[in-house]
Amino acid sequence: MIGVSITPALHYSPHPLSGEKNAMSSSIFNDKSNKPDSKTLQEALGETYLFWEEIKKHIAATYGEVVEEWKFYNQKSGWIMKVLLKKEICSFLFL
Repeated sequence: MIGVSITPALHYSPHPLSGEKNAMSSSIFNDKSNKPDSKTLQEALGETYLFWEEIKKHIAATYGEVVEEWKFYNQKSGWIMKVLLKKEICSFLFL
C-alpha cells in the first residue's frame, strides 16, 4: 500500500498547550450530503492537485489503472478517497 496524504493548509489547529480540546483538525469535506468531486478536490488541493494527478499516473503506469472511491466515515474524518488497484486499497486521500 502506498500512503499518500496531500493536505492543504486550510485548518485551524490550536497549540497543544493552549488548553483547547480537539486540537486535531477535522476534514474539510465533512458534509455527508456533499460528496466531493474533481472540481471540489481541485479547489481544496490548489496547486498540489497536480502532484496528486502525477501520483495517480505513476501508479497506473507502474501497476495498472486505479479506481477512486469516496466514502464518508463520520463527521470528524468526513469524506475519504480510497484509491483501489485491482479491488485492493492502494492509497487514501484525507483532506
